[in-house]
Amino acid sequence: MDVIRKDVIVVGLGAFGSAALWRLAERGVSVAGVDRYGIGHNLGSSHGLTRLFRVACQEHPGLPAIARKSLELWTGLGEQDGEQLVLQTGCLSAGAPDSRPVKGTLAAAAASGVPVTEISPSDLAARQPQYAGLSPAEVGVWDPGGGICFPERNVRAHIQAARRRGAEIYPDTMVLSIKEGPDGVTVLTPTAEFRAPRVVVAAGAWLGKLVPGLPLAPRRTPQYWFRPQNPESDDFSLTRFPAFIWERSNGDHLWGHGSGDGFGVKVGLGGLSGRR
Repeated sequence: MDVIRKDVIVVGLGAFGSAALWRLAERGVSVAGVDRYGIGHNLGSSHGLTRLFRVACQEHPGLPAIARKSLELWTGLGEQDGEQLVLQTGCLSAGAPDSRPVKGTLAAAAASGVPVTEISPSDLAARQPQYAGLSPAEVGVWDPGGGICFPERNVRAHIQAARRRGAEIYPDTMVLSIKEGPDGVTVLTPTAEFRAPRVVVAAGAWLGKLVPGLPLAPRRTPQYWFRPQNPESDDFSLTRFPAFIWERSNGDHLWGHGSGDGFGVKVGLGGLSGRR
């Protein structure tokens, strides 16, 4: 069995793993990336054609700095490769004033200086008539820097950039185990043994199996794509129906965006901690 030695091994080459591989290679680190499937496959946590991109992230007030850095890196990489990796059409967070989409987005914006616009109930109803069932008390917060990104496209761009900087890529290679020893970490596969002082494990749904003891369980987050009833209308285009996160008055959470070039209207249903 071949033994491959590197400074860092990245296990899992989805959105997070491929980005880690790229940035490590960019810094001159000797790095190899391993993925159970192909590059940009449809079985990972980052699959889905599009994902929401936000700057004023409701989950934590420290996230806007990371979002801004991601935007800077994606913009530069996209210009270099001639591809659009993020599309800023804005993102609307809606719900009651004390709902997490509204309260969390405002808190993140205030802590980081992200410019957002608060929208009154009457203005929200007039601005987004596509939202059926708005209550008179629901408000909105508009994050103009938000929009969507393209997971598989972004993953492939990360990998190409990492390869240009000397990273080695091993797709279709299943990791059997990750073991820590006195000399570093050993990543065992059926065809090779990778050894390095450090390993980055970004294995998505397989993380709990590769790193035992973590209190993790995979959770499926359904998402749906629709065609507008009237294909001649642009009411549900991305421009008229931009990215959104909406906590409805009955407690349901909806998220998604309008249609664009190559994709339909996207709507997901699930808790706020689910991947969008």
